[in-house]
Amino acid sequence: LPWLYPPGMLLVTWPLAFLPPLPAYLVWLGLGLIAVGFVTWRLAPHTPMPFLLPLCPAVTYCAITGQVSLFATALAGGGILTLHRRPAFAGVLFGILTLKIQLALLLPFCLLAGRHYRALACMAGTALLIQLLGLMLAGPDSALAFLRASSGDLKYVAAHPNLLARMPTVYSLLIGVSGNQALSLTVQTLVCIGA
Repeated sequence: LPWLYPPGMLLVTWPLAFLPPLPAYLVWLGLGLIAVGFVTWRLAPHTPMPFLLPLCPAVTYCAITGQVSLFATALAGGGILTLHRRPAFAGVLFGILTLKIQLALLLPFCLLAGRHYRALACMAGTALLIQLLGLMLAGPDSALAFLRASSGDLKYVAAHPNLLARMPTVYSLLIGVSGNQALSLTVQTLVCIGA
């Protein structure tokens, strides 16, 4: 499978590479469940919600695919929970969350709109530091591989109408209608900036 994450994600996954596949998977899933369970408990402390998480279809999907979504959910929830009381810490959590690269594009606009400048500065600093450390760990080829895999993934999706039908985006609409990837990406970018 192609590696579709920026170099900083290697900092998170690198320690797991020292374990055999099954224990690495169990540690990954277990830590993700604990993290999202803690945030859920903080959001709803007097409910059984944290204990019901393993029954959630999204958690099942993450367990099947090994996705980073449990950690992303915990980081986003933790950032939102601490944004007003501890904006610098929230910014660090949001900075780590940028390892899920599409969120790196949305969060700064949200923080700017809410005038959370300290959190935004900490987010940017953390995101930059993580990427630099990832580049130091894996070398510049990791960034080039990420960029190649990302563009290759777009070409793959564009060539498969069944995948486009499951993506409710401006990109999927335009690539389905026109087949022009440059136009579709440009309009998608403009719509994202506008939103």
